[in-house]
Amino acid sequence: MTYYYTVVTLLFVVVVASILDPKVLYYINLKVQFGILNIKRLYWMFILHPRNVFTTWSINRRITRLTKLLQDELDNGNPAIMRPRMGNSNKSNGRSETHK
Repeated sequence: MTYYYTVVTLLFVVVVASILDPKVLYYINLKVQFGILNIKRLYWMFILHPRNVFTTWSINRRITRLTKLLQDELDNGNPAIMRPRMGNSNKSNGRSETHK
C-alpha cells in the first residue's frame, strides 16, 4: 500500500509542478529521452564489444567464408573480383564513351 501512496504523491507533485511551470514537462521529457539514449548506448557497447563471444564468432565466420570463397575463385582461374562490376565494358580512364 505504501507503493501506491508513493506513486500517487509523485504524480501529484509532477502535475502541480507542471501547472506552476510548463517547462517541467519539457524537463521530464528530456530526462526520459536521455535515459532511452543511455540504454541504447549500453546496448551497442555490449553488442560491439570485442570480447563479446557471439560477435567475435560471427565476424570470424564471415571472414572465413569470404576467404574460402575468394580462394576457390582464384584457384578456378576466373575470380569475381577481376570481373567488371557494372556498366559499359569499353571504358577508358573510368569514363564511358558518352562522357568524353
